[in-house]
Amino acid sequence: MTPADRPGRPDDGEARRRLAAIRAQHLAAQPPVDVPLSQELPVALAVNLVLARSDDVVVTLPLAMLSTAGLELSIRAVARRGGDRDGVQLAGPPVPLPGRDPAPPFLFGVVYADGRRADNADARPSGPPGPFSDSTEPRLTFQGGGTQHSGRVSTVSYFLTPAPERGDLTLVTAWPHHHLAATRTTITAAELDAARSRIVTLWPEHAQPPAAPTRWLPRL
Repeated sequence: MTPADRPGRPDDGEARRRLAAIRAQHLAAQPPVDVPLSQELPVALAVNLVLARSDDVVVTLPLAMLSTAGLELSIRAVARRGGDRDGVQLAGPPVPLPGRDPAPPFLFGVVYADGRRADNADARPSGPPGPFSDSTEPRLTFQGGGTQHSGRVSTVSYFLTPAPERGDLTLVTAWPHHHLAATRTTITAAELDAARSRIVTLWPEHAQPPAAPTRWLPRL
């Protein structure tokens, strides 16, 4: 009996069709690549904020990167102790211990000055960052994350679209598993305005390329 003839095992054609369908679903879920991201130099906001803390866990926002396409938020958590029971895992719910229910995940959201909001419960899967061109509704896109040092350090990154244009941006954090109640932290309008003014356009849309020099070595 060949592998394809074994009961319950799909043939190669069926396997390929299933794989193609999975790939198509994955690609359909990706936000479109936004042109300004490839034409701009984003500005780093060295916010260095403590979003939440307890005696055993601290959640921070060391860095945010602003472009006209959106705001990338890089979150970091540090635990006093590691391991399955006390370690931190920002990018998803921790693997449950035998006989225990899955731990509540890390909860993160943003509130714009005009009241619009988005949270990671509705975050899209990882993929090329960029805004949803057909909607101004805020959305967080999961960009990746991981855990190191036996669970003592964990990171996660979200890309927020659209970019906040005016007013403060409020970050809301809660983590029931680590006894962190909901907290609100602000990135001020002044910080965002200062960063926005420093965004560099790499290739202006209508800029003409410089004329080629007749000689490339300067005259000595």
